[in-house]
Amino acid sequence: MTKKVVIKIKKELERLIPRYLEIIREDILAIDKALLEEDFLALSIKGHNMRGTGAAYGFEEISKLGGEIEASAVERDAVKIKATKDALALHLDSLELEFV
Repeated sequence: MTKKVVIKIKKELERLIPRYLEIIREDILAIDKALLEEDFLALSIKGHNMRGTGAAYGFEEISKLGGEIEASAVERDAVKIKATKDALALHLDSLELEFV
């Protein structure tokens, strides 16, 4: 059983968050595809975007993991990217949102 992680999000973002999290889940699939194709530029861009949007929406862990994906893509470290992507998927499954 995954331990729940409670994230407090600004009430004014409530309408945007479900779609944002859906996009992050789509990004996980895109990361898998880019790993298969060894497209480290695409991986770097995905990580960079995740780092920025995670911070903007108040998801510090998504931001941190996005930064790790970006850095690992620069290093062309597919093993680290896969591990980070897996950690991201687990994190998404553990989220419990509280709008304040």
